[in-house]
Amino acid sequence: MRVELQNKLSLPDAAQKRFDDFAGEVNRISLTLEPMGLSHRCGYSSEATISLRAIDGAEAAALAGDFRRINAECSELLAEFRAAKGMVVTG
Repeated sequence: MRVELQNKLSLPDAAQKRFDDFAGEVNRISLTLEPMGLSHRCGYSSEATISLRAIDGAEAAALAGDFRRINAECSELLAEFRAAKGMVVTG
């Protein structure tokens, strides 16, 4: 979607604002997930032992809800982008 906008696709103002909000939310989630990555949570203790830091279960559960929400938002935005490009939008 960002590439389409960089290629000068014109969206209605409301769709542009929704995209900007969506992109900000994706960035927030990305920053939240960064310290949860395996490479950030593993530590080397010895040849036979590694340590693994747990993640907060409540935070992980909240992120699952965030993913469902932004997935729905992404689907709606894709329809807006297709309409702006003059593509046929189905179901």
